[in-house]
Amino acid sequence: MAAKGYDTKTGGLFMTVENIPRIEEEIAKSERGESMFTRATIRRYKKKLVELKQQAKETESIPESAKNLDLHFS
Repeated sequence: MAAKGYDTKTGGLFMTVENIPRIEEEIAKSERGESMFTRATIRRYKKKLVELKQQAKETESIPESAKNLDLHFS
């Protein structure tokens, strides 16, 4: 199930930047009445989606060379 963006521990979707398309798809399904998730869950997904899109936007503005830096200190 993880391949489809589902978190098997929580029974919900992974809330990650990489999973934004899957989250948007589930919200759209909800609007058509086809989602298996509750309205409360969809509301939570909508709020989290705003945060994830902001994170994605911030990440895009970081140069590739900086993304690859190892900032962990021993």
